[in-house]
This record gives sequence, structure tokens and C-alpha cells, in this order.
Amino acid sequence: MFTLINSANLNVELDPVETIESQRPSVAFNIVITWTTTFQRTKIEIKEHWLEYFELNQFQEHLQHFIEKQNDLVKLGDMPFEPVLQLNRVDENIYFEVKCEAQFPMGAITLKTEIEDDEVVEILERMRTWAKWW
Repeated sequence: MFTLINSANLNVELDPVETIESQRPSVAFNIVITWTTTFQRTKIEIKEHWLEYFELNQFQEHLQHFIEKQNDLVKLGDMPFEPVLQLNRVDENIYFEVKCEAQFPMGAITLKTEIEDDEVVEILERMRTWAKWW
């Protein structure tokens, strides 16, 4: 299990459950997002969500550019390249967003919350020290 974000209000964990080493090397993660506020707690579990190694590496690289304020948006996309996790800077605020859509037209969930600059730096450090196999 890899913890991407671990703050007082937001916890994002990626648990690798399967890999493919074919022409598009990828890993499937169970992704668990827990968002806690004063009066509520929301937990989203995304099962076997496929991410290409390339996309994971690009996310880490783009995150560095985001911290350096060279860009205002960084996305981690899934196999059809739809953003799953993204960070967006609007003026001086940073928003973390997760989107989850059912494979069939059953609905979608979006969670958007503000995070601090230092949390983004922590995300990058966790990505850098993560024991990746690719």
C-alpha cells in the first residue's frame, strides 16, 4: 500500500493489485480516498483502476513543474487517459480533485477539496521515495 496523501482532512492510498508487462506496461490499483470534515466523513474506493507506468512517471515529473509554478494543472490519467486525480492551482489556492466514473452509464463521483502548498511538496516526496518497480 502506498500513501499518496496523508493529512488531517484527506487520505489517498494506492494499493497495487495486478500488473501487465506487455506493450503498455501498467499496474492496477485499488484506490481509497477518505475525506474528513468536522461533521462528515466520505470514503471512496476505486477497485482495480489501471494506470500506465508512463502516466505515473509523467505525473511525478509534472508535479515538480506544478510546485515550481511552471504549470497550474497536473493530472494522473487512467488507461483511456481520463483524469483520475488532479491538482489545479486557481490564483493562490490549490485544489485536489478525484473523479470516478462507472464503466457503464451508472453515474460518477467527484470529490474536490482545497489543499496546502506543503501537502503538494509531500506528495512529490512520497512519489520520489516510493519503491517503484518500473
